[in-house]
Amino acid sequence: MVNIRDAVEPQIFWYLRNGTSSFWYENWTRLGALYYIIPDAAREEEIEVRQFVENGQWNMKLLTNTLDQELAQHIKDNIKVPDGEEDDEPYWMLETNGKFSVKSTWEFLRHKESNKPAIGS
Repeated sequence: MVNIRDAVEPQIFWYLRNGTSSFWYENWTRLGALYYIIPDAAREEEIEVRQFVENGQWNMKLLTNTLDQELAQHIKDNIKVPDGEEDDEPYWMLETNGKFSVKSTWEFLRHKESNKPAIGS
């Protein structure tokens, strides 16, 4: 499983509930992990999404100081502010029900491998 982590981890979307998802390293925007979108801006320290919320709203000043204006606006316009008490919930994007399955993972990886050019082509 560790060997395929980089390939399958982007297939997990995190529904925000209390905002404990990693701001940089988990896909909570549906665009992918922010670390991969803007690696130059990413920081090594662990920051939770909820740290960008103030008084029940996105802290736009903090978002725009951390991200570019377009990405900050995308978050404001498209991502519900985390306000629950429950933990954020993973959603497996390869299944319509959001539940992880070995079968969908195998199909995804098999398809991905078949798209690689043959050696010597």
